[in-house]
Amino acid sequence: MKARLAPVLTDVDSRREVALAFLDDLVAKVATLADVSLRVAVTPPVDGFRMDRPSILWHQLLPQRGTSLGERLQHVIEDLVSA
Repeated sequence: MKARLAPVLTDVDSRREVALAFLDDLVAKVATLADVSLRVAVTPPVDGFRMDRPSILWHQLLPQRGTSLGERLQHVIEDLVSA
């Protein structure tokens, strides 16, 4: 959820929908790019992923590892490079 939207959108579900709308727009833009593969880093557990987005396929999900933002970013980059 986008916590920084909390002062404007006080309802958690509204913030979630706005965040997912941003994601939908980004996925649509990436789909128009030649030679670009979409990967979406998500916080595990992926099995319980609560986001119903038909435009994002399961093989495009990349579970994040690490406890801090820095660790998660580092591991995502390592995972993408090794793929």
